[in-house]
Amino acid sequence: HYEGLVFTFWEGSITNPHYAELLRIYQTKFGHEPENILYVATGHDAILVLANVLERCGDDVTCASQTLRTQIKAFPGATGDITIDSDGITRSMRETMFIYRQGQIVRLK
Repeated sequence: HYEGLVFTFWEGSITNPHYAELLRIYQTKFGHEPENILYVATGHDAILVLANVLERCGDDVTCASQTLRTQIKAFPGATGDITIDSDGITRSMRETMFIYRQGQIVRLK
Protein backbone atom coordinates (compact mmCIF):
# COMPACT_ATOMS: atom_id res chain seq x y z
CA HIS A 1 0.00 0.00 0.00
CA TYR A 2 3.05 2.27 -0.21
CA GLU A 3 3.40 1.89 -3.97
CA GLY A 4 4.46 5.19 -5.53
CA LEU A 5 5.38 6.85 -2.22
CA VAL A 6 8.22 9.34 -2.78
CA PHE A 7 10.46 10.31 0.13
CA THR A 8 13.88 11.80 0.81
CA PHE A 9 16.76 10.65 2.94
CA TRP A 10 20.27 11.90 3.55
CA GLU A 11 23.21 9.63 2.79
CA GLY A 12 26.69 10.34 4.05
CA SER A 13 29.73 10.32 1.82
CA ILE A 14 32.78 8.36 2.87
CA THR A 15 34.83 10.85 0.80
CA ASN A 16 33.90 13.53 3.39
CA PRO A 17 36.69 13.23 6.00
CA HIS A 18 34.40 14.51 8.80
CA TYR A 19 31.80 11.86 8.01
CA ALA A 20 34.44 9.11 7.74
CA GLU A 21 35.96 10.15 11.09
CA LEU A 22 32.53 10.22 12.78
CA LEU A 23 31.83 6.67 11.54
CA ARG A 24 35.25 5.47 12.71
CA ILE A 25 34.81 6.93 16.19
CA TYR A 26 31.25 5.60 16.51
CA GLN A 27 32.24 2.10 15.39
CA THR A 28 35.22 2.08 17.76
CA LYS A 29 33.08 3.15 20.71
CA PHE A 30 29.96 1.04 20.06
CA GLY A 31 31.29 -1.83 17.93
CA HIS A 32 28.86 -1.30 15.04
CA GLU A 33 27.66 1.31 12.57
CA PRO A 34 24.91 3.68 13.74
CA GLU A 35 21.39 2.38 13.20
CA ASN A 36 20.30 5.79 11.97
CA ILE A 37 23.28 7.77 10.75
CA LEU A 38 21.11 10.79 9.95
CA TYR A 39 20.42 11.45 13.63
CA VAL A 40 24.01 10.74 14.67
CA ALA A 41 25.49 13.00 11.97
CA THR A 42 23.09 15.92 12.40
CA GLY A 43 23.41 15.78 16.19
CA HIS A 44 27.19 15.68 15.89
CA ASP A 45 27.22 18.67 13.54
CA ALA A 46 24.80 20.65 15.72
CA ILE A 47 27.12 20.24 18.71
CA LEU A 48 30.16 21.26 16.62
CA VAL A 49 28.39 24.42 15.41
CA LEU A 50 27.25 25.26 18.94
CA ALA A 51 30.76 24.74 20.33
CA ASN A 52 32.14 27.02 17.61
CA VAL A 53 29.61 29.74 18.47
CA LEU A 54 30.35 29.43 22.20
CA GLU A 55 34.08 29.75 21.52
CA ARG A 56 33.40 32.97 19.64
CA CYS A 57 30.76 34.47 21.92
CA GLY A 58 31.09 32.95 25.37
CA ASP A 59 27.91 33.64 27.33
CA ASP A 60 26.90 36.65 25.19
CA VAL A 61 23.46 35.53 23.98
CA THR A 62 23.10 38.39 21.48
CA CYS A 63 26.44 37.55 19.90
CA ALA A 64 25.52 33.85 19.71
CA SER A 65 22.17 34.57 18.09
CA GLN A 66 23.70 36.93 15.53
CA THR A 67 26.57 34.53 14.83
CA LEU A 68 24.18 31.65 14.16
CA ARG A 69 22.07 33.77 11.80
CA THR A 70 24.85 35.52 9.92
CA GLN A 71 28.21 33.81 10.26
CA ILE A 72 27.76 30.04 9.89
CA LYS A 73 28.73 29.62 6.26
CA ALA A 74 30.33 26.49 4.76
CA PHE A 75 31.15 25.13 8.25
CA PRO A 76 32.72 21.69 7.72
CA GLY A 77 30.69 18.86 9.23
CA ALA A 78 29.79 15.21 8.82
CA THR A 79 26.71 16.15 6.78
CA GLY A 80 28.79 18.36 4.47
CA ASP A 81 29.43 22.08 4.55
CA ILE A 82 26.84 23.68 6.83
CA THR A 83 25.34 27.08 6.10
CA ILE A 84 22.64 28.58 8.30
CA ASP A 85 20.47 31.12 6.51
CA SER A 86 19.38 34.41 8.07
CA ASP A 87 16.02 32.82 8.99
CA GLY A 88 17.84 30.19 11.09
CA ILE A 89 17.24 27.29 8.70
CA THR A 90 19.99 25.06 7.37
CA ARG A 91 19.37 24.33 3.72
CA SER A 92 22.86 23.12 2.84
CA MET A 93 22.23 19.46 3.67
CA ARG A 94 21.46 17.51 0.49
CA GLU A 95 19.05 14.59 0.46
CA THR A 96 18.37 11.92 -2.10
CA MET A 97 14.87 11.16 -3.39
CA PHE A 98 13.54 7.60 -3.33
CA ILE A 99 10.31 5.90 -4.38
CA TYR A 100 8.62 2.67 -3.34
CA ARG A 101 8.19 0.56 -6.50
CA GLN A 102 6.92 -3.01 -6.45
CA GLY A 103 7.92 -3.45 -2.81
CA GLN A 104 11.44 -2.06 -3.33
CA ILE A 105 13.06 1.24 -2.38
CA VAL A 106 14.43 2.76 -5.58
CA ARG A 107 16.67 5.83 -5.83
CA LEU A 108 15.27 8.51 -8.14
CA LYS A 109 17.78 10.05 -10.51
